[in-house]
Amino acid sequence: MAPTEKPGFRPSNRVRLHLNLGSGNSASSWEMEGNEQLVKSTVEALGAALDEVAHLPATAADSQQATAAAALATSSDNANPHGEEEEAEAADKQEAATGQQQPGAQEQHQEDQQDSAVEEAQQDAAEKAELQQEEQQDGAKANKQEEEQRDGAEEAEQQGGTEEEQLVPTPAAPTAAEEQEEQQEEKEDAAGEQGGLFDGSASQDVSEARGLEFTRRFKDCDNSGQFSCLNRQNNWVLNFRRIQQANFTKAAFEGSTHYGLEGRWLAMQLREHFPWIKIVLTMREPISQAISMLNHQLDHKRFPECYDREKGLAFECIHVDLDYESRYAKSVRPWVKHIPREQLHVLQYENLTSDANMAPALRDLKSFLEIDPLLPSDDLGLKNFRHQRGGEHSDGWPMSRSQYESLVEKARRNAEEIVELVRAQGYADADAWMANWEAAWKMNLKRCQPGPEGECLVILT
Repeated sequence: MAPTEKPGFRPSNRVRLHLNLGSGNSASSWEMEGNEQLVKSTVEALGAALDEVAHLPATAADSQQATAAAALATSSDNANPHGEEEEAEAADKQEAATGQQQPGAQEQHQEDQQDSAVEEAQQDAAEKAELQQEEQQDGAKANKQEEEQRDGAEEAEQQGGTEEEQLVPTPAAPTAAEEQEEQQEEKEDAAGEQGGLFDGSASQDVSEARGLEFTRRFKDCDNSGQFSCLNRQNNWVLNFRRIQQANFTKAAFEGSTHYGLEGRWLAMQLREHFPWIKIVLTMREPISQAISMLNHQLDHKRFPECYDREKGLAFECIHVDLDYESRYAKSVRPWVKHIPREQLHVLQYENLTSDANMAPALRDLKSFLEIDPLLPSDDLGLKNFRHQRGGEHSDGWPMSRSQYESLVEKARRNAEEIVELVRAQGYADADAWMANWEAAWKMNLKRCQPGPEGECLVILT
């Protein structure tokens, strides 16, 4: 507090007070002017209100602080202690001209107004805080119930339980219209690549427009309540809940194999909403990727019609999948187009599982993420290799030599497409990628019995 010394505006015995209030995620300011006694009384009342704030959760504190500040500001406005300079000057001149001031009575009246406003603000804030605490408790109960239901479902599924087996229909052969649309999309991809597809500045093409139209089919997010889109984004995508639990001392990451397939509409929107985002794309030998995805479906009791459950034969499913999900280049192009080079890291899965390449691959990845490349170690550990930990298909996935050779033919086509994309953009050593995958195919062919119908047991990379 300091005296206001502006001759002609206010007497020097009056004081102006300006407060900046901040707590949690909110901030507010408040200003008043009066004689020293009035300001002192107001500050004492405000201090009492803020003492209450210190014992409340952050959200409740924000609410009470804002309510108290608003009430104090309203009260001080009514007393006209911090109005415009012209109003204060007019009031001072009127007081001097009439000589009819009664400072003691007027100041007492203002103090009473201040005390009443603060008490009312405290009461309102306390009620709101209590209501918010009840809502938080209800939310915690709902979270606990949801987790219990999820755990129960997973336990029942692991026990082989009561969940009915879900049949996933075999993808039907594409119709003439679908083939025409596929050809059109390939033309768009090729045209985009020639016209600056990878510089991040090309205009939105037809396929992107279709992607945006897809997202517009959904209604706006409901951002109220604990399960709102915003809360789910914070807790499950940005992992704020896990970060807070670690007191902001650990980094958290979000990943899904399905993201890579949806680049036509997802890449541009992620870039728009999270311009700082860093994305890591990992690609596995195509046959291994397709079998691994099928195995994921089987683990969750989803059995495609193309899968021979009696004999455990997966060839028909993989043969179809290699023309869709495992054809990487088409899915990767939108990510390369919309995500700046310095924010996109592309690596080969086999480098993460190779004794020789694991350490340099991990260091490159950690450097990209701006993490100390030497911490915590250069050993990722191999904990999810089915053929190492036993179980169904631990010896390999059965098919004939001729069937595996036909899969290799498709996989090599897919590999050459993505390798050329990687080479053109300088993301990795394209020749090393191709050599790793060729070695995997050669290793499995060596395990096959002689002749076209000789049995193969395909091991995944």
